[in-house]
Amino acid sequence: MVIFESLPGWALQNAVINALICIAWVMVHHIPDVETDKNASPKKKTSVVWAADKYGKGFSRFPCVIILLPNRCMYFWLGTDRLWAALGLLIIVITSVFFIIKMKVENPFQISKIEKLLLLFAMINAIWIGIFI
Repeated sequence: MVIFESLPGWALQNAVINALICIAWVMVHHIPDVETDKNASPKKKTSVVWAADKYGKGFSRFPCVIILLPNRCMYFWLGTDRLWAALGLLIIVITSVFFIIKMKVENPFQISKIEKLLLLFAMINAIWIGIFI
């Protein structure tokens, strides 16, 4: 076991970046449950339900894309000294946003595929940015 006097900057970077990808993944997981969550007693007030209520079911994917936006800023944080990690993150985030935007929110099977893909991206990202410390 390695013990540090303080938390290394790269550990904080890796944790924040991967946490945001995982949050987007969980949000995609909740898209098929929007109607159930709306009709629950008490009503579940998730960001996905809020977006669907406010702008329509098609916008239930909006919070998933928004939560990935801070990762776009992480390129600069990583890119100053971890260029390869930043490039990998850029590819993963762009690909994730592309699939989320193209996802048909009425099709639970497609949502499930995208959800599994985001989980895979989160695992790949964790390994990728962990390698390029």
